[in-house]
Amino acid sequence: MFDAFMGWNVTYACAMVQSLEPLHPFWMEETIPPERVEELRKIREAARVPIATGEHIFTRWQTKELLVSQAVDILQNDPDWTGGITELVKVATLAATFEVPLVAHGHSLLPALHVAASQSPATVLLWNI
Repeated sequence: MFDAFMGWNVTYACAMVQSLEPLHPFWMEETIPPERVEELRKIREAARVPIATGEHIFTRWQTKELLVSQAVDILQNDPDWTGGITELVKVATLAATFEVPLVAHGHSLLPALHVAASQSPATVLLWNI
């Protein structure tokens, strides 16, 4: 897993994810800010490395936009920043609907675990907690 912490542009991100393919990373996290949905989709299309984002998403509507645009392979919404347990459960429902796994970002371990325990293991993955 690699994290760019939203520090790249599209050209650099596409080159990096393609360069990293031989290492078979599980994901490339936050290549660019998540609100740049179309650019994130371009990066996803350019790579065979799964693209993860969501740590800095604050609403389920931002999450839905990423999913509808097919801009993400793995969601990483954080319970603190997404709006708590209730909102993250709604995000998990969206993730399940679009068949995109959610890894509850682990700044707040206990809320993330509560959400993970309430969802199907096919939707919420546990290894980032």
